[in-house]
Amino acid sequence: MYNRVYYRTTKKACYIATTVYGDVDAWQVVKLREYRDSVLRKKFLGRLFIYMYYLISPKLIWLFKHIKPVNTFTKKVLDHFINQL
Repeated sequence: MYNRVYYRTTKKACYIATTVYGDVDAWQVVKLREYRDSVLRKKFLGRLFIYMYYLISPKLIWLFKHIKPVNTFTKKVLDHFINQL
């Protein structure tokens, strides 16, 4: 089931980060995709996280587009996480 969801999306699909940073090719989004592919995909729990992310995140995009505090908070959290990579 994981592969079906993963391959149904494009390799560039990173819904929340793309919405937060405003560009599918923003360096932050690229770095998160690299982390997904080089770290998360190698472990069972990482693959489970990816599966759940692709299942849920497309439904949450409205929040990030229309509720500015959610977008701002998420960007701060992602910035902190990216700086730790």
